[in-house]
Amino acid sequence: MGYLSEDEYDALLKKADGTYSDFECTFGSPPANKIISESDAFRWVIYQLAKRVTSDDWREIWSEAWLTGGWLDRYRAEFSKVRPFLEQTLSSLRQEKNRIEYSILPLSANPALHEKYEMVLAKLDVLLEYCDLDLMESYREWDYEEDLSQFVLYSMGMAYLTENILDSISSGKELPDDF
Repeated sequence: MGYLSEDEYDALLKKADGTYSDFECTFGSPPANKIISESDAFRWVIYQLAKRVTSDDWREIWSEAWLTGGWLDRYRAEFSKVRPFLEQTLSSLRQEKNRIEYSILPLSANPALHEKYEMVLAKLDVLLEYCDLDLMESYREWDYEEDLSQFVLYSMGMAYLTENILDSISSGKELPDDF
């Protein structure tokens, strides 16, 4: 998220003061071509999470999530079940792509199929590289209270992204290009 300051919070609060619509109407939707943490709407949410929920509550949420049966423990267990399949599928798709690349009918000869193929490869890459809970392991016993709300938000976003990608692959529906 970068640096959070009372001055920035006060400026956002002044902008939100007296409005009765949701935060995206007030601050605008986060642009798809920018880092979300730079958007006023997202930063407003982060400030609200930090100011409306106590540090002790965030610590409790974060700690309990890692316990046996907690939501991060369950996510890790489920992800570990599908990870070998995802790795095998990604490897197989890459091998097949390489095998037919210089054949009489390369994948690029069918632009629609080529685009879908590339999208599946990208989705599998994202799942394996960014949605593995091992990335968060070093933050499990984090001491800096101001970061805990962001860890909870990040891990929930990671789980939501995983669900959306797996659903889109299994159903054949497409995610937006900026997933």
